[in-house]
Amino acid sequence: MKSVSVAGLLFNTSHFGEAEVLYQYLVGYYRQKDDRWNLKDSLEKAGLILGYKNDIDGALSMLKEEERLCRELNDRFGLYDCLAHQAVPLYSKGDWDSINRIVVEMEGNLERINKRGLTRALHMKGLMLFEMGNLEEAVRIFMEKEKICREIKDVECLIWTLNMKAATLYEKGDLQHSLSVSREMEKVCRDHGHKLALRFALINLGDINYDIGNVEEAVSQLVQARDLSVGLGIKKDIEVCLNHLSIIYYDTGNLAGAMKTFEEEIAICNEQNDLPSRQITLGNMALVHYDRGQLDEAMGLLKEKERFMRELAVKKSIQIALGNQALILFDRGDLEGAMRLHREEEAICREIAKGKDLGVCRYNQASVLHALGDADGAMALYAETEQEFRKDDYMAGLPGCLSGQATILAGRGQRDEAMRLLREAGEISGRTGNRKGLAACKGNEAVLLYEAGDIEGSLRLLTETEKLCRDIEYMEGLAISLIDQAAIRGYHSRGDPVPLIEEAYGIVRKAGMERLAGQMLPLIRRTPAARGLELRATVAGNGAGMARAAAPPGDNNLSLIRWIVKKPKLERK
Repeated sequence: MKSVSVAGLLFNTSHFGEAEVLYQYLVGYYRQKDDRWNLKDSLEKAGLILGYKNDIDGALSMLKEEERLCRELNDRFGLYDCLAHQAVPLYSKGDWDSINRIVVEMEGNLERINKRGLTRALHMKGLMLFEMGNLEEAVRIFMEKEKICREIKDVECLIWTLNMKAATLYEKGDLQHSLSVSREMEKVCRDHGHKLALRFALINLGDINYDIGNVEEAVSQLVQARDLSVGLGIKKDIEVCLNHLSIIYYDTGNLAGAMKTFEEEIAICNEQNDLPSRQITLGNMALVHYDRGQLDEAMGLLKEKERFMRELAVKKSIQIALGNQALILFDRGDLEGAMRLHREEEAICREIAKGKDLGVCRYNQASVLHALGDADGAMALYAETEQEFRKDDYMAGLPGCLSGQATILAGRGQRDEAMRLLREAGEISGRTGNRKGLAACKGNEAVLLYEAGDIEGSLRLLTETEKLCRDIEYMEGLAISLIDQAAIRGYHSRGDPVPLIEEAYGIVRKAGMERLAGQMLPLIRRTPAARGLELRATVAGNGAGMARAAAPPGDNNLSLIRWIVKKPKLERK
């Protein structure tokens, strides 16, 4: 039948829209003819295409009908292929009971399975281990599968094995090894014209290159993956590419670009009625609100994400929501509450073996310890996390560890060492496009310059920091840069500080950043030009009502506000 050949050609060249129409026709035709052998083959292809389009229930319906036919026809090799194909939509649904049933059946019949069937069983076992957080064993399983794929020269099997091996190594934090595997996968895909898998190789490469600091290359690879997905008409993968791009836009301070991309993601989620994915996007959008100082809006989205993901028991999403809520509690001055959430976040990270997420959680905990006055405990955590990030070549996380240590060293009077760490952090932040991290480095450098007596140099850096924070809509950083400038200008007669004070205090009042507001009041009271300036105290411990800025004390020591670096987590799909 000519339609079968055309459908196969369309499928093999990734023209899934046209192939789907033909295979749906063939399914109906073979049902009518009661041609069970050809029907099961058409059901397989139709099910795979529906899976690529994220029609999970439709895909499973086709594949389960194929499974029934394989059992009736005693086609054991077709059966094991069919069971293996069900793993992907079952994985998307989180139906681990069904996957386990399939793995048990296949492992119980290994003597009847050829090597190709064995690779299917190994793949599903590796997926289960990956999801359970047993990454060492998952890597071992995927390596065993890879060896068989090479032995039997099954290119398709090899490609998807390399994909999962790279993903598992990435989750372990072994970025360089993951990069090497992803590059091989990309080459194999290009050599064999495998556009479908090439998108995944490019997404893997984009994520790794971003983490190790190759931002332009990362964006280029993710844009290529998005364009391939558009060409193939696979909406779910377009959404995934947008998700990964939006994270880079956010991290590099392009909040408008991030928000636009988030909105495109939401539109696709709504179109596909994909509620879990929609919650992930809304949780990421919360961080734009967070940077803009809209803490109530951010907290509302994060609590809703946590509630939704707890119902589904999606631990990765739960720990991310908890960690980001902790940052908001920190800003509101609830340090004990922040630490409680970070501890719960840490426990989940350890349970599911999220190495980089655990590192970020630990250095955010260090920031809380520092704010609580435990500088030694904070220093130990920062240093421990720095070592892990250096070992894993995780450049996206390293500046925060360095800045945190520098802040503590500066407080101990070790200014030269603090400046060295800040400049290294600033260099990495600048090279990787981390403009929020760069602003923190500049702001803390300005404090060090002031303490060394370089008033003009300090003001110059604070002015640069203010401009950078305005450009990236980083409201907490903007408030700190303004209040530090105001303190210096007012105390050393370098201009009128009152407009700066009013803008800075207005930002923190509107956002509910009670901890930062509490740090500002002593500086304001030390500023001669602010005498008589009335400010509403909304700080925890100060109570409500009006607080009048007092006359400055007799000493000449201003303690400017240092930046305590915190790192939000965005969730990749």
